[in-house]
Amino acid sequence: MVPYSFTQLQMYSKCPRKYRYRYLEKTPKFATEETQLERGIKYHEEIAKKISSGTPIKDIMSDVGEKAKKTLETLEPVGIIKYNQWIERKVMFDESFLPTEDYNQAYFLGYCDYARHFSTKDGQHTLQVFDWKTGQTRGERKQITVYAAYFKTIVEKDLAKTDIRQQTPPIDIRGIFYYPDLKSISRFVINDQYIEKTFSEIKKDIEVIQNDDKFPQMRSKLCEYCVYQPICVTDL
Repeated sequence: MVPYSFTQLQMYSKCPRKYRYRYLEKTPKFATEETQLERGIKYHEEIAKKISSGTPIKDIMSDVGEKAKKTLETLEPVGIIKYNQWIERKVMFDESFLPTEDYNQAYFLGYCDYARHFSTKDGQHTLQVFDWKTGQTRGERKQITVYAAYFKTIVEKDLAKTDIRQQTPPIDIRGIFYYPDLKSISRFVINDQYIEKTFSEIKKDIEVIQNDDKFPQMRSKLCEYCVYQPICVTDL
């Protein structure tokens, strides 16, 4: 079975019929994907290369407006004594929504653009999870929250190893969206309650798909651009 993903959930919400063609019937496309998607993939690859080569995040996002620059300044803590980062990381969860590294056990997966963890001299621990959003579409908090839950588990295990009491200290978790086309940044706090709420909503979304036996068309202005449009108009 192919693991569920945010791409699948988003496609189903826009058009259950398109979801059926793509993921259940694996129908060949009648056209190429939109250029915006290709542009987004290329942009993500470019940022990944910059980070891997050592380019600071603040330099990568330096083209933002003055208000966003103030937010950018707060992302860099002072007195770092421990630092970890993950670039273009595959994130997988099993059916119980526990992190897994085994694709055969993967029930839900995604790809996180970038995440990093800091420990500072004053005992503070920060986890930042980034999502690069090209185009005009605003970021989906559910997606970045799931990624945060994955890395939170990794950080907690790592911190427990160095704690004499084997206890995990509090971690300040932030989700951060960078919109290069809009030249802006947005961020939000992620806590355990929000993570639990997010997983609950995802489980319900998957249950809806699993219980659907019709997969109806969802007519919209986007239909004429759909890669399955030639067969969808006759498949009533």
